[in-house]
Amino acid sequence: MTRQDEGGGGALRRTGPGAVFCWTLGAWLALDQATKWAASAWLKDAPPVVIVPDFLQLIYSTNTGAAFGVLRNSPALPVLTVLILFWMIWLGRSLHWRDWKAQVGAGMVLAGAAGNLCDRARLGHVVDFIDFFVAAWDWHYPTFNVADTGICVGLALVLWSESRRGDKKHDPAAGRGAGDQAPEKCGDPGAQLPGA
Repeated sequence: MTRQDEGGGGALRRTGPGAVFCWTLGAWLALDQATKWAASAWLKDAPPVVIVPDFLQLIYSTNTGAAFGVLRNSPALPVLTVLILFWMIWLGRSLHWRDWKAQVGAGMVLAGAAGNLCDRARLGHVVDFIDFFVAAWDWHYPTFNVADTGICVGLALVLWSESRRGDKKHDPAAGRGAGDQAPEKCGDPGAQLPGA
């Protein structure tokens, strides 16, 4: 094998199935931790930062529950989080890893879960800072963060990928190109022998 071949193999390993998952996992986890650090440094004990008046603002908040405040102050939450992480790893064995949607979605879900778990282990709570609300209705959506967004969007991408994969399994023409033809049966009397 030449050096050029070795270099090509390295490039294939960096961009092959699973590479998108690894890059998404690392990038989303870094983004989550960076935004939480910024929220803790700049939004704590400060007035809300209005992004869209009467609709969207950034505000420092802590959450001892799961995503969007579910299971707040529950002692079973850390155990449940670890079980969900192991379940996602086990589920990953059956994902369609050559589909970018499955790779990106799985990376976002795992990064979101890991980001919130790191907060609980390090701080005892999760930092939230994104606040959607409708002032005219006096309605507030539960404050959330980048990790929560990754979990929700990632799950949607994984479900989309798996649903399309299921459709292809039930479509006999999905795995055959437009120019492909079914092979001739052996002993077909209509088939001509080479040179005939």
